[in-house]
Parts: sequence; structure tokens; C-alpha cells
Amino acid sequence: MLVRNHHIGSFMNILCKLVAISAISVYSFNHIAEAGTLADGKWASAKCGPRPIAPALDLNNEDAYNKSVSAVNAYREQVKPYLDCIVEEANADIQAINNQARNEQLAIQEANNQIVEDAKTASEKFK
Repeated sequence: MLVRNHHIGSFMNILCKLVAISAISVYSFNHIAEAGTLADGKWASAKCGPRPIAPALDLNNEDAYNKSVSAVNAYREQVKPYLDCIVEEANADIQAINNQARNEQLAIQEANNQIVEDAKTASEKFK
């Protein structure tokens, strides 16, 4: 019985790896253009462009200050669509990751259930 369980465990490991690799490959191919990147624990947008650079207020004199306020106002107009884009892309990536993880769990559970059923059938058949 130990030998049979060892073979079932090995088969399960191989099957789980195959299912996971296949699903991740298909998912990656289909979603490569829309996903941000995650490296060293830092997420970056793939489609929102660089973050607008915030200008500093010039406090040297009133005229310089008024000119710098215009730059700040322009920055605020640029940053809103950037933030909207970041939030939209991040939420889409989070949803895609959650869906993929759930699908992986279901696929592995289904494969495991089939193995258990096949082992029961084999146990009855080869008594």
C-alpha cells in the first residue's frame, strides 16, 4: 500500500505542476499587455506612464509665488488622471491575481478529487 501511495503522491505532484504551469502560461500570454509589474515587492504600472513631478512653491517673493502656484495647479490637473489610471490598473491586476489564484486552487482540487476517485476505483478493482 505504501508503494501505491508513493506513486499517487508523485503523480499528484507532477499533475499539479503541469496544471499550474499551463494555467499560468495561458494567463500570462493573454494578459501580458494589461498587467503592471511586480519586482522586489514593488508594483509599477505598465500603462499609466511616469508619475507627474510635483513642483515646489517658490517663496522668494509674491510674484515668484504666484507663478509657482500656476505650476502647482497644472500639476494637480495632471496628477488626477494619473492616479485614476493607477487605481484602475492596480484594481484590475488585483482582480486578475485573485481570479487566477482561485482558478489554480479549483483546478488542483479537481485533479486531486479525480486521483482520489481513481485510487478508490483501483482499490476496489485490484483487491
